[in-house]
Amino acid sequence: MKPSTFCHRPHVALFLVLLLAGMFLTGCWDRRDIEQRSLVSAIGIDKGAAGDYLISIQVPIPNQIAGSTGTGGGGGGEAYRVITSTGDTLMEGLNNLQKRTNQMIFVGHTRVIAISEEVARENMASIIDGLRRKSSFRRLLWPIVVHGEARNLLTFSPKLEQLPTVFVMDQLKTSSKLGILPKLSLGDMYIAMSKTTEEPIAYYAHVSKEDIQLDQLAVFRGNRMVGHLNAHEIIPLIHIRNQRNGPDVTVPIDPEKNVFVTFHPKKTKTRINTRFEEGKPSFQIRIRMDGSITESTHKEIINPVRWMNEVEQATAAYYEKLAKKTLQKLQKEYQADILRLGTLFRGRYPEAWKKIDCWQTLFSNAEIQVAYDVRIRQTGLEKR
Repeated sequence: MKPSTFCHRPHVALFLVLLLAGMFLTGCWDRRDIEQRSLVSAIGIDKGAAGDYLISIQVPIPNQIAGSTGTGGGGGGEAYRVITSTGDTLMEGLNNLQKRTNQMIFVGHTRVIAISEEVARENMASIIDGLRRKSSFRRLLWPIVVHGEARNLLTFSPKLEQLPTVFVMDQLKTSSKLGILPKLSLGDMYIAMSKTTEEPIAYYAHVSKEDIQLDQLAVFRGNRMVGHLNAHEIIPLIHIRNQRNGPDVTVPIDPEKNVFVTFHPKKTKTRINTRFEEGKPSFQIRIRMDGSITESTHKEIINPVRWMNEVEQATAAYYEKLAKKTLQKLQKEYQADILRLGTLFRGRYPEAWKKIDCWQTLFSNAEIQVAYDVRIRQTGLEKR
């Protein structure tokens, strides 16, 4: 039998194999260069005059940003553009914005979402639903409730940065590192809104033409904002919820004689004991803090031991006063458990939790005691 001619031509067989394999290589047929996208750095959501939403996006202009590698980088023009459109929903607003831009809008690099207080105090269920359904929105972006119009956060002019979003991002990172604010993300809001054991929080900002005050928190109950905590009221929350040191505090020792000390916390340990008696929960919170005195206005000759004890007691009393004020707001005024005490209670009493219809009602009537134990490890005293 004569051998097959095909078997004597291996290069032909190899060619056919490669040809067939190439049919399964589609390549990057749907690729889109980064230059062909409008990268959105921040989104603002306001209430429209017709009851709809005003959706604003901040789009950086790369060749106008200082340090850009493109031609004419830092040419002195506007470093960004803010575009606004309307829509009955967040997605409709973004779709209407797409009709006004020459490139595809891309929200995968969005870092900040600003929501006006007016929108936040309404039912935000539709806004959250739109953000969760669109996978290109990152869960790590920062949610900020703005007093006034959310668009102002996209248009204010900080003198230290070209892009307002970059300034806000750096400020949030620094505040979180220093313990001024807890670290929050949109994903944290998703989780809290889906739980019955806690309520969500977001950053709360006041924006002016050239400045932003970003040291407060917006408090939610369900999908609605019910109030906010100021910078001092946040401190106990950081100790209880996040178990972090928090910022330095100035403690009045003898205000009439202008005697104050600045306490710098270095180590914080929080213990929470939970009880459930006669259908009522109670919490005993003990916070141990070690720190140092970084400044004192006391000018007289003092006994170091007595002075240190006096400062420790005054600092503990100062913290406990802040905690009492914060709990008063959360329990009686807002009825919002943002301290995650409900999560601790459910873990400790799972059977009792099954019988609870509304945790926030129990939380508002719960007995919560907070006690601080402050230890001064460095006084900075001088010999006189």
